Amino acid sequence: MVQKNPILSVDDTSSRRQPAYNCSDEVRNPVTKSDLIQLISADAGLSQSQTGKIVNRVFDAIAEALQKGDEVRLTGFGTFRVTDTAARTGRNPRTGAAIQILPSKRVAFAAGTGLVGAVRGEGRSTSG
Repeated sequence: MVQKNPILSVDDTSSRRQPAYNCSDEVRNPVTKSDLIQLISADAGLSQSQTGKIVNRVFDAIAEALQKGDEVRLTGFGTFRVTDTAARTGRNPRTGAAIQILPSKRVAFAAGTGLVGAVRGEGRSTSG
């Protein structure tokens, strides 16, 4: 009988294991965009279609600001910013040969005090 590890996304007998998104023993389901839309629509008294448009527009606005190089500050929640990574020399893990890694951009997120407090159970609000 093959037993599945609840943390891994493949059987224990497989040689190719996917990294776990949660390293604790407790298995948690991620909150999806659909889950957020359902929660917000119920709280706001809007249809899920209307709420979906709003949520998508918020995400689009954040992406557009980051594309322009702007920083997005959501007081109490956190700050999104784009950081540049310099060109560097890396190693091919299979061969050990030196390879040149091109410069690129990445999105960084710094959690705000309200979010950190809410996660720690300190009852702080992230609504600003």
